[in-house]
Amino acid sequence: MMKKMQTRKILIKVCAWIALAAFAGLTILSAAMSSVYAAKSSSQIKKEMDAAKKEKSAAASQHEALDAEITKVSEKIHSLEVDIDANQVKIDQTAKELEEAEAKSAEQNESYITRVKYMIENGDQTYLEMLSTSSSLTDFLNRMEIVKMVSEYDKNLLDTLKATEEKIRTLKDDLDKTQATLNANKSSLESSKATLNTKIAQNEERQKKLESDIAAYQKAYEAAQKQEAAAWASAQAKVSTNTKFVGGRFGWPSASSTIITSQYGRRLHPVLGTYRGHAGIDIGAGYGTNVLAANDGTVIVAGYNSGGYGNYVIIDHGGGYTTLYGHNSSLCVSAGQKVTRGTVIAKCGSTGLSSGPHIHFEVRVNGSPVNPLPYVQK
Repeated sequence: MMKKMQTRKILIKVCAWIALAAFAGLTILSAAMSSVYAAKSSSQIKKEMDAAKKEKSAAASQHEALDAEITKVSEKIHSLEVDIDANQVKIDQTAKELEEAEAKSAEQNESYITRVKYMIENGDQTYLEMLSTSSSLTDFLNRMEIVKMVSEYDKNLLDTLKATEEKIRTLKDDLDKTQATLNANKSSLESSKATLNTKIAQNEERQKKLESDIAAYQKAYEAAQKQEAAAWASAQAKVSTNTKFVGGRFGWPSASSTIITSQYGRRLHPVLGTYRGHAGIDIGAGYGTNVLAANDGTVIVAGYNSGGYGNYVIIDHGGGYTTLYGHNSSLCVSAGQKVTRGTVIAKCGSTGLSSGPHIHFEVRVNGSPVNPLPYVQK
């Protein structure tokens, strides 16, 4: 009895440990999956979203092409149906004409056979009687000609009826063949239409999936935005609000371009395709060109933001003034470094949530973004 109880206790402990190990394993796996998802950079999100949007655009174009193709096929089917109906009318009419021609031919053939039979059986006597009653030689010759003409007429009429009958039969055969071809073409087009409808259904499913994927990317972007906000909150804690602003207007942050490709304020996001607030301005510059410090100050952030900024730099200019430079291909300064106006702090790039190489430039006062243009001089 004691042994059984001990054995039971051991089994309970073993089961408990197994359950605990399984729970721990699932927790670790879940955490690992979460970390993998969280580890995705905004540039990866951008690439995947761009790919999904391109695929969705391609799917939409394909859908339009399929719709256009179905319209053409439907028009062809309708045209064939009209031709089939018209051809059937001709077939019915020709069949009626053939029936009438065959009846006339049979009737004439029977009449001809009866006459020939009569002539064969009574020919000599009949001809002699007709010719012997001639009143003159001329009358005799005329009667001979009449006999000949009657015989030839019967033969010609029968030949004509036979030829007409054969011609109508040939026409009906041709019409039947045409009808068979039209029906085959209609069947083929209906099969093509069914295939196209299947493709459209598949395409619609594909678009739904892509929309779902894009919605997921949108959520990931929202998470990236929160990371940006967190980065700013962290940077703001390092801003020296009790110091004086270094003074002067900010210099232009690009050494090679003054072209503004996107203004400050609400805009259509070039990657997400939705209207959002833009906290700075975008300056179109060549990949790898110099990004310059807009004014003297201290670098408080120089690193990678997995939100939208990519490689970015934030400089504290005193008095609550800060500037941010985002999407750089590489950084040339580090946190804590003192810089002067015009110092090369980074190289232009397209990291983070970006649609191409440019400099994202922000001016913030006490942590709030402002339109940079009134603060800078080109």
